[in-house]
Amino acid sequence: MGNSQLNQWVEKNHDSPLTVGNGNNFITDPSTSGTVAITVGTGYNLIDISAGFVATYNATVTLGAHTTTTALFDEVMVGTVAGAVVLPSTVITGAVAGDMVYVTAATSVAQATTAQQTAITAQVTLGAAINAAVGYAQTAGQTIAFQYGGNTYLYTDAVGGPVNTTGNGDTLVEVVGVHTVSSTLALTHGIVLAS
Repeated sequence: MGNSQLNQWVEKNHDSPLTVGNGNNFITDPSTSGTVAITVGTGYNLIDISAGFVATYNATVTLGAHTTTTALFDEVMVGTVAGAVVLPSTVITGAVAGDMVYVTAATSVAQATTAQQTAITAQVTLGAAINAAVGYAQTAGQTIAFQYGGNTYLYTDAVGGPVNTTGNGDTLVEVVGVHTVSSTLALTHGIVLAS
């Protein structure tokens, strides 16, 4: 199914994956909990899974092979985490330079510095790496992009404060592969992959 607007209302069965074809798709899923799996083709897609926020929420988004322009790209609007977590609530596969991860709380974004990335990489577990990265984003709305284990993570601090664990309203997204981010947000809260 392509060139369509899809609304997946998954109120009871979160384990049913949604797969669409190569057109341009607008997909909205208002699930707040459970497992959400969305696969799209080679078109340009807007995927809104921003309602997810509870501890049991887990979303995977797989993007088909594509290229981007300044006007045509895939955009994934993501939800938040509940409390201290050691795993991302959303995992995106197939993203390329120019694609966007939209985080409502994001007001700034930066790639981890060399020193920060070295400290994050030295951690023994993903959970420890996440907690180390959280310590570098202490201002409300601040997003840090970092790598661990060959993948990229985007952490946004929703409220700020000197803590080293995620909290309610924060956002933690894994983008499979090693990517960098633009230092400028797009569409007010959009984190754009630079590579």
